[in-house]
Amino acid sequence: MKNFMTVFNFEFKQFFAKKSTRVIMMIYFVLIFGATFIPSIMNSSYFKGNSNDNFSKSAYVVKDVPVEVTDLKEAKKYESKEQIEKDIKDGKLEEGIVLTKDSYEYLSKQSIMGNNDSAFRDAFWSKC
Repeated sequence: MKNFMTVFNFEFKQFFAKKSTRVIMMIYFVLIFGATFIPSIMNSSYFKGNSNDNFSKSAYVVKDVPVEVTDLKEAKKYESKEQIEKDIKDGKLEEGIVLTKDSYEYLSKQSIMGNNDSAFRDAFWSKC
């Protein structure tokens, strides 16, 4: 047991002195380093297609409610719910929201199918 550390250090140095060990360790390092970028690559616009991240295909109607418009980015302001519904049906918009003092109504083609998840809707929901 007395010579254990001496033998261990010798074998350890011999293991890392081999060229094959260093090459494999370098390959592992590159793979692990590359794997850290997979989430950011998957979230890039290459995989999202036509996203609505800046709300350019969104609209809103506000009735007697103070709203911070900087959160809405490029969303369009409409005067009536009917105008939003017409533009959604025509394909000009993807989603819209009508805010009143007591409630809100989220409008989209997707909400008809049961998928109500939307960052645009959440921008208003956090203010209510």
